[in-house]
Amino acid sequence: MNTKKHLFQLRPLALFAGMLASLTTSSLLAQNAVPGFIEAETFNAMSGVQTEICSEGGLNVSYIDTGDWMEYAINPVAAGAYTVDLRVACPSSGGTVRFMSGSTELGTLTIPVTGGWHTWTTISSTLNLAAGNQTIRLDVVSGGWNLNWIRFMDSRASPESPWDNASGSGNWNTSDT
Repeated sequence: MNTKKHLFQLRPLALFAGMLASLTTSSLLAQNAVPGFIEAETFNAMSGVQTEICSEGGLNVSYIDTGDWMEYAINPVAAGAYTVDLRVACPSSGGTVRFMSGSTELGTLTIPVTGGWHTWTTISSTLNLAAGNQTIRLDVVSGGWNLNWIRFMDSRASPESPWDNASGSGNWNTSDT
């Protein structure tokens, strides 16, 4: 048996393992640009939620219960106030979500009753965000609703937007560009 051959074959493997070990967890997380659009199912971490086929296409986050959470890696281009839109559906009881950055509460949004698990509406709030890479957590205070997407817009920007807000689809409106 040629042990030299086997040793040679293991070296690239050891080198690759060493390269992987040198990467930090934060460098592996996708950083979502803010302002920007995030599909809800692209969370970096979560507890308790699931995904399902969405009536608006793609997937949505579902089975959202009290105590669940989702984390998203974001990268605001500048510190300041951002409008955050959530595309939600809630059949009967309404809900509440709290936005967290570490132990700091950024804001709370009430989820309205929309009449169905896939009867969508867009709700908004304003959050003050620091510039740069960070993780934002959506803590579910009261569940019983679905989430399709999250959109961050600079609150100081013009109300005119290249997003197709009329349908709430989150699709880029190319008729204005």
